[in-house]
Amino acid sequence: MDIGGNMRTNFNMAEENITMIRGDTVAFAIEFVGEYRNIDLGHAYLTAKQNRESTTKAFQKTLGDGIEKIAIGKYSVRIDPDDTKDLDAGRYWYDLRVALMGEVFTLMWGILEIIQESTDDVDSSGGDEGGGEDVPVTEITEFHNGDDIKATSSSYVACNLAYDVEPDTNIYITYSYQDGNDTRTARGSLRVESPSSELDTDFTNMTYTYGEKRFMFNSKVSGKTVKILEVSYNTSENVVKQDMDYSITQGETATVTLSQSPVTGTKIAGILDWNDGGKQTFNLTAGTAYTSLGINYDGDKTMVFSATGTNVGYDVYYVVS
Repeated sequence: MDIGGNMRTNFNMAEENITMIRGDTVAFAIEFVGEYRNIDLGHAYLTAKQNRESTTKAFQKTLGDGIEKIAIGKYSVRIDPDDTKDLDAGRYWYDLRVALMGEVFTLMWGILEIIQESTDDVDSSGGDEGGGEDVPVTEITEFHNGDDIKATSSSYVACNLAYDVEPDTNIYITYSYQDGNDTRTARGSLRVESPSSELDTDFTNMTYTYGEKRFMFNSKVSGKTVKILEVSYNTSENVVKQDMDYSITQGETATVTLSQSPVTGTKIAGILDWNDGGKQTFNLTAGTAYTSLGINYDGDKTMVFSATGTNVGYDVYYVVS
């Protein structure tokens, strides 16, 4: 459960009532702006009690135990299933307080309403504890920087895909092409059928061979260029999507921990959004450590992103067992 994404704050307080199912996960983030962005919290407490006056805690999350720094000026807050699974259904009082620069601030407060679950004894095996931040998907959208994936009339070029394409479905391709002195954008589809399929227009030719994670293309106009911008397709691989909604400025870093371990040897597709408009997909191989400009990957579940522009946001797709 996500109660609303990021709470951006310069210490304006907010009343936020939370309703949750007993034993579920609740997660959200707070982000500090302005003069407080680069200062670390001294303490942070999310405390739930039977009522405002009670001195007995129903549960408490603290810095390092449920409250974690995930980027400069940004912290995640997480209520785990074990925190509420044994509590009586009903209304509780909570507040979120932080200590910063010798001062204490209450950022959020309100009613935490816990609803009794309808299903008992749910088997939570099959993923890492606290998974739930990832969502199973069948539709993949990859963003390709046209300057990196382009072809002229002299030869075919491959546009590689991260995952297998579901048979008897379409690959939808957004591309740019040159028509005289004008650059235009078009969208076409390739049907995934055995043994191969073809998209042929006045300006480009594209072919896809059944079972391959790529299609080949070239420009049909001598001296002109075709560029691939975006590709969407359905996959039957067991892919999950983990949403990342971080903004970091040049020189900052953000650490991403995947909810589950990706299957060794499969692709991890991450989507970068440089400067609010330069979307591009990068591919890593699960099980292989990788270091490059802007990305450091440990080969398992941890990636550290650094910004070389003004900001970057991203999602991550990966295959799980």
